[in-house]
Amino acid sequence: MSGAKTREQRLLFVFASADLDAVIEVDGQFTSTQSSNRVSDLIQGVTLTLNEAGTSLLKVEPDEVAVQGAIEEFVDSYNNALKTIRELREGSLSDDSVTLIAIENQIRNSLNSVNSGSGTYGSIYQVGISSTFVFGSASTSNGQLNIDSTELLNALQNDSDSVASLFADPGNGLITRLEQVVDQMVKADGLIDGKTESLNRRIDGIGDRRAALESRLVQYEQRLFDQFNNLDSLVSQLRLTGDFLTQQLAVLQPIQNSN
Repeated sequence: MSGAKTREQRLLFVFASADLDAVIEVDGQFTSTQSSNRVSDLIQGVTLTLNEAGTSLLKVEPDEVAVQGAIEEFVDSYNNALKTIRELREGSLSDDSVTLIAIENQIRNSLNSVNSGSGTYGSIYQVGISSTFVFGSASTSNGQLNIDSTELLNALQNDSDSVASLFADPGNGLITRLEQVVDQMVKADGLIDGKTESLNRRIDGIGDRRAALESRLVQYEQRLFDQFNNLDSLVSQLRLTGDFLTQQLAVLQPIQNSN
């Protein structure tokens, strides 16, 4: 389906009985038997409600407005993810900015890939999406996507299949590339898993050092306590010695006076 062309399919509805299944013939090419008069698995994206037996001509037209809304939601989600990464780089994960920069670069590179098999449009930048990236800027808006709704709608009306392929092609669509990037990050032994293990080792190391520090503090406290006790004993001995000397001086004082 290219551009805004209409797809027509002639449907023949046969109801053998109110108690029996409905039989639907599509374009005279194949027949489907349904247990319900509400059918959603016959034509992709279309739900049929069968009211009576007969023939109907079904016209399916692309809903450019709905597709445009979905693409705009994707752009908003991408920008929010980019903003979150930047905020983490400047905030709680500032010590791990290298990893966050690597994640951001991989995500941004997936946007720049060209899908040569998508028809009229090989890049999202050809359908009204733009981005300005300033190297070295930490602004949360740096590298975010902008969308020209008019240009996007024109592209959808011109070749909706090509636009859809840019995003949803199972081989090289943008969504597929982003999924691959995310899978590489979250898989076992991936970027995030490896970083998590590294952080856990650092936490364990900090715990070991803290335990060793606490042990040294306990030993130091005991040493200070022992030193205090020794000093206290020395002071007591000196006090006793002072008292003894005072008594001796008191005894010697009368003798000295008599002389």
